[in-house]
Amino acid sequence: MNWTEEEMEGKYKGMTRNVTKNEKLTELDKAILLTIYTRGGKSKKAHFPVEFICRGFPSHLHGKIKNRVEKLKRKGYIFSKPHPSGMSYGLSEKGWEVARELEKELERKHL
Repeated sequence: MNWTEEEMEGKYKGMTRNVTKNEKLTELDKAILLTIYTRGGKSKKAHFPVEFICRGFPSHLHGKIKNRVEKLKRKGYIFSKPHPSGMSYGLSEKGWEVARELEKELERKHL
């Protein structure tokens, strides 16, 4: 049986989610992406434990940062890499592009 495109849309409505470039990121998400980007020397391969990512943020935000890192991982902005001492996280291609755009935006604001 062949389904029409309208039938497919109706059948799977709400089940798939298109990730667009304009997907909303919180200010904390942006700060996390920029932190990984700058501490990694703008490298695409750098990865850090979540405790290192939390450094420099107020201590009352550390729990939220750990949760947001997991959410950013699910959204595809961050990759995880297992280590004997725990997980470490780095920027995926998508996360690196967003962080680079955020850095350019900050540079424009400060000039």
